[in-house]
Amino acid sequence: LLLAPSQHPLAGIREVRRRYSDFDFLRDVLVTRYAGMVVPPLPGKGGVLGLSTNALAERLRGLALFAERLARVPTLLMDSLSSSFFGLPGAGDWESSMRFEAAVRVQINGAERARNPGLLRWHTFLGNVQLPEDSQDVERLAAQAQRELRTAETALAAVEKAAEAAVVSASAHAEAMAAVAIATSEWSRLEDAEVRVLNTLPDTEAGGGGGSGGGSGGGGGSRARSPAGARARSPGPQYVDSGSGYTALSALLRALGGFVSLEGRLQSAQPALLEQLLLETIRFERRTVHEAQRISAHRATLAAASLKAQDAIRAATGEPRPKDLAK
Repeated sequence: LLLAPSQHPLAGIREVRRRYSDFDFLRDVLVTRYAGMVVPPLPGKGGVLGLSTNALAERLRGLALFAERLARVPTLLMDSLSSSFFGLPGAGDWESSMRFEAAVRVQINGAERARNPGLLRWHTFLGNVQLPEDSQDVERLAAQAQRELRTAETALAAVEKAAEAAVVSASAHAEAMAAVAIATSEWSRLEDAEVRVLNTLPDTEAGGGGGSGGGSGGGGGSRARSPAGARARSPGPQYVDSGSGYTALSALLRALGGFVSLEGRLQSAQPALLEQLLLETIRFERRTVHEAQRISAHRATLAAASLKAQDAIRAATGEPRPKDLAK
């Protein structure tokens, strides 16, 4: 994990060894501790023994996406447990930090906030948030957030569908190029082994022009010959490559054979690249949007409950609302 550029206190690459259960424990603590913040999602659970090699590799890439997105959020990265997870300078040992968190089970108090820079930053931010005084304003803002998230979800779904179509198209193209390579190779083999007679070029030898001579025919006789050791040639010299002895089409197919074979191998890797570099990232983003939708609805519920509690307190104490004072 590359955390920061050079000349930064956290500069450098941190390498640690973590199990899936470590990722899961970290996320559970962060979701509970930072209620209201979107914590990146994890890939699905499942026993290692029941997963194929490809599924394991996909889950590893999902865990890498989780770590990369988590490190982008300063508040989450500054959390004491996250710092231990990533092995940052000055952080505690991961195993000790896990045991401590499991014992206190993310109790939030003044001492914990003072000890945890991320939690202190989060509560300072929450203390500066001012909710609208009218519950209708809260509902309007919540509805706007939900609309924006639905728009993002629709757009991501369209991108995912287009990417899936690209994977299918790339797979079909790879299969077609492989078929062309096989057919070209088979044609070359057959031409060399089984259709030599079609490539035999008649060789005409003209006799003496009409005179009579002892023992020589005067009628311009001709015969076809295929010299021993020479490559058989195609009928009609205008279609023959004089260097190779193959027809123009055959020479072209043979010249393109290597290119077609290489192109087939390159195309066969393209679907996997699209799947790993594009589709998996898009699906990760969609899971993040779903989490944001859940958090947005939760925030609206908390805000409405907060306003209701404030109204109840004002009603009990006889204190007017700021909106009524303004009127």
